[in-house]
Amino acid sequence: MSLDVRRTYVVPDQTAQVARAIFPNGNPVMRLYDDLHQVV
Repeated sequence: MSLDVRRTYVVPDQTAQVARAIFPNGNPVMRLYDDLHQVV
């Protein structure tokens, strides 16, 4: 058994827009996603 490392999850554009409207300064989960997304 092996892991498929090519699978990534991308937040849909509309979801990201709503989240940024609600949390203009971000929140811990959004910052973590942004930081980890840059690594992958």
